[in-house]
Amino acid sequence: MSSNLHLAKKLKSTKEIGEIVLSMKAFANYNLKSAKQKLPYLRTYQGSIEDSVGDIVSIFPNLTKIEQILPQKTIFVIFLSQEGLCGFFNENILDFFSTIPKENHTNIIIGEIGAQEAKARQL
Repeated sequence: MSSNLHLAKKLKSTKEIGEIVLSMKAFANYNLKSAKQKLPYLRTYQGSIEDSVGDIVSIFPNLTKIEQILPQKTIFVIFLSQEGLCGFFNENILDFFSTIPKENHTNIIIGEIGAQEAKARQL
């Protein structure tokens, strides 16, 4: 009798593990579908960043020799809002950069509205 009871418990435990695995598979499938939906937008964003960096190097070719000109200085390329209605986005990023000592870095800001806000903060 006890072996039947032990076997029933094992079977129940196995079914519970199976249910957990099915739940994990469903969750992984959801995450995969979500990532696939976001992928085209991420590729567009990546293209924008690559184009911007290319433009920066074209407009400011001296920055490619920054190690010779300014040793141990960092250049931050800050992507902010081009349009309005992104106040908190711009503000949070600019708040972070305002905490960094100015003598250690140079900021290059992409985005008209964000650049205006940075200029108003003297960043």
